[in-house]
Amino acid sequence: MGFLRRLFGGREEPNPTHAETTSGSGDLPSQRGRAPQPLASPDNLVPPELPRIPMPELPAKAERPYRSSRCPYCGVTLSPPPRAKKACPSCHQPIFVRGAADGFIDLIRQPDLAAWDQDDLRRRADAYEAHEVKVRAALKAGGFLVGENGWSVEVVGESHYQRTLERLAGGRGEQGANLECVARLVREPSNRYDRNAVRVEIEGELVGYVSRDQAEEVQPLLRKLDGQGRPAWIRATINGGWEDADSRGSFGVVLDDLPAEDEV
Repeated sequence: MGFLRRLFGGREEPNPTHAETTSGSGDLPSQRGRAPQPLASPDNLVPPELPRIPMPELPAKAERPYRSSRCPYCGVTLSPPPRAKKACPSCHQPIFVRGAADGFIDLIRQPDLAAWDQDDLRRRADAYEAHEVKVRAALKAGGFLVGENGWSVEVVGESHYQRTLERLAGGRGEQGANLECVARLVREPSNRYDRNAVRVEIEGELVGYVSRDQAEEVQPLLRKLDGQGRPAWIRATINGGWEDADSRGSFGVVLDDLPAEDEV
């Protein structure tokens, strides 16, 4: 799902040869054998605003309650409980201290650290997913396409629009981009190489195409939206594009999942 891609991979570099290898193979439908030229958007629609629903902030570690103030080895009550790794004054075993994703502080035995880390990662993922449920509801209410049982959309051809993506992302940096923005999917039936071509536009500028196979699959959905006079707005993320002394990454575009035709 889109939220997992954002949670775990938002800053990873898109494959720098991804679009170059698809050019001429049928996945980049605009023009084969040379870089496609941006086309004027058919209109000047103003995209809807992305909802801004911040993740709940956890209190500072010093302000968090302990889930238990007992030694995890011998069970003796620790007063005060430790704020950092410390040996139990009774059994002298090392007690590890961790701040959990649910806002509590846990006292942990050394053999349990790996299992605790896995549980806390799951708690963080669950919290992120619960937050994304609220965000997706707000996106849907705001006129965005929001998929629950639809397609994960692959964007190809970004290598031809690196200057555009760099400008949209606000330039390059050591950490690369991780910019949420609004994209629009636009059918291009007049495309001479693929009548099912679907453009991906951000701020009215072409930044890539939906892959050929998926472009054909989403035609019924996009035609339905066209018949309703409804633009196909979707949440997007521009990522990659880092630059340091040793390497220079390509920019890429990740889109949310699309809904099935019967969901709009």
